Amino acid sequence: MRISVIIPAYNAEKYIEKAVKSVLYHENVFELIIVEDGSKDRTLNICNNLQKKDKRIQIHTHPENRNLGASASRNLGIQKSTCEYLAFLDADDYYLTNRFDAEKLIFKRQKHIDGVYGALGTHYYSKSANLKYKRQSNKDLTTVKCSSPNCSAFIGFLGMSKNWSGYFSIDTFTIKRQSLSKLKYLFNKDLKLHQDTEFIVRFLFFNKVIAGIIDKPVAMRGVHDYNRILSNRNESDQLKKYYSALFKWYKSKKTNNLVLNKLKTELKYHEFFSKNPQVNIPRLLIFICSDRVLFFNDRYLQLGANNVKNSKKLLNLIIRLKEKLINSFFNQKKKKYSVYID
Repeated sequence: MRISVIIPAYNAEKYIEKAVKSVLYHENVFELIIVEDGSKDRTLNICNNLQKKDKRIQIHTHPENRNLGASASRNLGIQKSTCEYLAFLDADDYYLTNRFDAEKLIFKRQKHIDGVYGALGTHYYSKSANLKYKRQSNKDLTTVKCSSPNCSAFIGFLGMSKNWSGYFSIDTFTIKRQSLSKLKYLFNKDLKLHQDTEFIVRFLFFNKVIAGIIDKPVAMRGVHDYNRILSNRNESDQLKKYYSALFKWYKSKKTNNLVLNKLKTELKYHEFFSKNPQVNIPRLLIFICSDRVLFFNDRYLQLGANNVKNSKKLLNLIIRLKEKLINSFFNQKKKKYSVYID
């Protein structure tokens, strides 16, 4: 099994050496492609020094050493790669020693599989980063907790099935190069954030993927004070752009109206918070109750409540109102009501 690993690197002088060494540990990695994305620090110098010690390392830059972003860097890395299998790693993250254990067996025994995903752990580079991250998420392990053979990974990853729970990261995703031919474009260069998730969703639509090691990490996310995930700057705006890109892409497929409606609702939700970053309780209530999908799906209630003060009180209020309306609805209708969930 010959693997090309692609690392986009920008201002990663504190982390890049750890990332590179974690990749080179694996004998199946025949080439490590670092795309230096116009860093302002010593990232390029460090990469050049590492290259002298291992011939598997390739270093590429954009024309005139410009900074073009993670998508353009990963796309360039894919173009320069030569191996049958591809894997990715962010410059401030790192692989563990079991990173490709499951992949070696699965790809050998199941020729029809196009991709294998695993679990991602969390490493904190500082106490302050730990506190910031845990305000947003209490999950130290990013993984698919449950998946069913009868559930499409595409539907599951979008959160549209009870037979799928969780998601996975690009750091733990290994794919066949030939499977990329089904995609009209690779990583979306118009997205500054969430471009890796958008890529995964489109990949899952066309290809067959299964779980590798998901009960323990095969790679670690490096959380530090400068992570974009912790900045919280224009997050709703970035999510709006993410769902807008997916909605535009999927609209041309016209294969499943439920999926289209799901993406449309997500876009509507994040557009609202993008335009209204400071939302008061009455306005949020009016917005949530104006759309039956937003109202009947607890996820949107929870997300909405987290965007205003006194979120717990608001959430409890909405849930009580929701329960009364649902009970009234069920008393009048014989058919079971469902939104998205199959």
